[in-house]
Amino acid sequence: GSSFGFSVFNLMNAIMGSGILGLSYAMANTGIMGFSILLLIVASLASYSVFLLLSMCTQTAVTSYEDLGLFAFGSTGKRYWYFSTKSVLLLFAAMSSYLLIVKSELPGAVAGFLSGDESGSWYLDGRLLLLITSVCIVFPLALLPKIGFLGYTSSLSFFFMVYFALVIMIKKWSIPCPLPLNSAIETLQVSNSTEDCKAKLFHLSKESAYAIPTMAFSFLCHTSVLPIYCELRSPSKSRMQNVTVTGIALSFLIYFVSAVFGYLTFYGK
Repeated sequence: GSSFGFSVFNLMNAIMGSGILGLSYAMANTGIMGFSILLLIVASLASYSVFLLLSMCTQTAVTSYEDLGLFAFGSTGKRYWYFSTKSVLLLFAAMSSYLLIVKSELPGAVAGFLSGDESGSWYLDGRLLLLITSVCIVFPLALLPKIGFLGYTSSLSFFFMVYFALVIMIKKWSIPCPLPLNSAIETLQVSNSTEDCKAKLFHLSKESAYAIPTMAFSFLCHTSVLPIYCELRSPSKSRMQNVTVTGIALSFLIYFVSAVFGYLTFYGK
């Protein structure tokens, strides 16, 4: 079975996704305190919903969503295609957002390690890099028979998320606000007045509604809970609940740090 640490990493890998890039924008539309309250509510609801899920598994002695559907809805609930299709569509949407970021950002990252003008090179083609990433990295990982085997890649993902948060923290002190206007950036929408550089504890406007979807999906990990639970070493409800609380707490910390420092760097812009 998977160790406690690898189970936490796998759960965090399911929790944290591309939505972390939009948390600073969500904070700009809700304010620091408003965002903190919403994030805490969503994290608490996620933890409690996992608790309910584990409680149902304990009482029914089943560890699959399909069998839980049978207990909840009777014979009409056991429609494997229905539950499986919903899970696949949900995971497909999350994976698509990741691959979209790979296509748009990886060429720039590769170019950053190169010197000189390499425009037009095949290794800077986002579509080709997307194909290589999908075939050589994503597809082999998707073929692994057990989710526990992803513990190593999930731990690597966790450290990259920590690195991402640390970079945002460091860059906050090197990017001035207001940004100095020059010919290179004067056509862009940037924070160029002192008034734009004041943090707001609470902010409510019509744009605040845009923060709700980002917040709602920030701790979505339930499709991975049962597979992780089944492969956990010495599985028990309390042990899996500890995995859940640890994973959600660490994800909350990384989310909050990246959102706060991203917001304090660019504020409402």
